[in-house]
Amino acid sequence: MIGAAPPTPEQLAADLLDAALVRVAELSSVVARIQVELPDLDSVAGLSEAGVPRPHRTAPQLRGTIDGPFCEHASTLTAAVALRQIGPRPGNATELATIACEAAIPDPCFWTPQLPHRYRLKLELACGNDVLARHERWLGLRPLSVRERGFWFDGAGWVLRATDRSLVPGVELSHWREAHLAMLVRSPDDALCEAASQFGVLLVADIAGTSQQIVEQLQRLSRHAAVGLAIVDPSESLDFDVRRAAGGIILIQRVGKTSGATAGLSSSAFPQVSSVRPQALPSGATGSAGAIPLYESQPWPQALLVDACDPDQFANLAATSSLPLLVECTTEACASTAAARSACDTLQADTAGRGHIAGFLVRAAVDSSKH
Repeated sequence: MIGAAPPTPEQLAADLLDAALVRVAELSSVVARIQVELPDLDSVAGLSEAGVPRPHRTAPQLRGTIDGPFCEHASTLTAAVALRQIGPRPGNATELATIACEAAIPDPCFWTPQLPHRYRLKLELACGNDVLARHERWLGLRPLSVRERGFWFDGAGWVLRATDRSLVPGVELSHWREAHLAMLVRSPDDALCEAASQFGVLLVADIAGTSQQIVEQLQRLSRHAAVGLAIVDPSESLDFDVRRAAGGIILIQRVGKTSGATAGLSSSAFPQVSSVRPQALPSGATGSAGAIPLYESQPWPQALLVDACDPDQFANLAATSSLPLLVECTTEACASTAAARSACDTLQADTAGRGHIAGFLVRAAVDSSKH
């Protein structure tokens, strides 16, 4: 806007902290290594020390702690770990300067629906003696990954069972958790994601749009421990940036009759799991038989979803793709989450014998995005 005042150092610093990239660089039962990265820090020093020559400006400092774990369903003994700076990274012609910190959490407690442990990240950005902004964020260490043609969750093989939120509208999260059922939601808002993360309900996000819109949605959703998987329906091709935006969220692509964008693609169009180089876990660690991968090194998609009414497509993918395969169907509204879970079991029975299936999703017969 013409005539608008430039942002103050405090405003800029607050925006930077809110946009901080937080990622799990290493995860095992022995240690969790968390990294925090901020871009464009030179502008903070420039605003806070106007008139001071660039070479003599105070370097911005990012500092903070991670404390926890905290859990809605268990008493915990908490401790705080300080972030340590791992060095600024100079910018270049196309990239802004950044600064990064990390913290190593010993013997971490994982986020699972049974015990949704979370940690609290406290950040502050300072120039010299001036603290420009403070920020808090909740973190969940979710031990969910792809292993061969299936999923691996908290040290064991795991099969996804999820139903559309609109099948049982208005039901409290406690009922979803008791039914051991994941919730399928079209572009879940932050309020639901936060509540599900705190209480222990796994969410499967269903998102669509342009590449930029999908990246923005994944960046938002990746902040929430409850969002473990996302069905992505892009209107254009996606690149590896989508994996960086997704963090630890497993990305699923729908193929076959329900997806015009991908209908007719052969399985050779999809990356193979064997091309992923996982980060090995230490011996004896939770999930040591299946590695937790480095997130940004993985391709898109990581799993495929096919309609149960399209057996030919499923048979083709089962025979030629090494990605995990999931199957979906639609049904009418259910009286309870127990009935919704029963619908997943029925789908499993109906598709028995078609090959290995990594997950079962049941949608509402009416588009859930309208509810």
